[in-house]
Amino acid sequence: MRLITGLLLLGLGASSNAQAQTAPAQVPLVNRGASVKPNVVFMVDNSSSMNFACLYLLHVVNAFLAEFVAGKIPGQDVGCTTGTRQDSPANNALMYDPGKRYYPRYNDAGTAELANAALSSATTTVYLPKSGIDMTQYTTKADLELVSRYDRLDITSRGFSWNGVASGIASPLLKPVGRSDCLTKRCTLDEERQNVANWLTFNATRLLAAKNGIGHAF
Repeated sequence: MRLITGLLLLGLGASSNAQAQTAPAQVPLVNRGASVKPNVVFMVDNSSSMNFACLYLLHVVNAFLAEFVAGKIPGQDVGCTTGTRQDSPANNALMYDPGKRYYPRYNDAGTAELANAALSSATTTVYLPKSGIDMTQYTTKADLELVSRYDRLDITSRGFSWNGVASGIASPLLKPVGRSDCLTKRCTLDEERQNVANWLTFNATRLLAAKNGIGHAF
């Protein structure tokens, strides 16, 4: 009996060691020896809400939940709102943010980025929280829409405007760390307009941002 028990223990030990030394299979065992192409299917939602130009941050969503009745919540059940809540990157993750560089999406083959978008003659207005103001602490319509909490940046084909005062063809903002497309300490009008054009063409809606993000991620 002792001999049999000893042999069993020895066998179990050998089996355990063999399993520990064997690397996990990196391909399905049934396909070994065959060349199998990747078969991952990536599905993207293209419902109507994916054309919304808003992706509200949590503090704004909380305000909407308190303000609107079920079935009428902007960005969920109906389209986006307008004004400072919509047009500030501090409230809306899809709004133009002069602190970010926007890239064209990749081509359909996934081999290269498309060319920069054509410039637009339209004015882009962005509301940026004033220095020291944290918009996430506000969760009511009145607080989020209070214009005095924001600085207003207008980007036109002729120049910049800061709080209604023309500021020329150099950005009133110092070059942000993420703006590698700007060559000096302040983005030029051409650099800013190109960034705006790439945002509008490739990133301004949920669907555009999803497609662009997927292309750059994979």
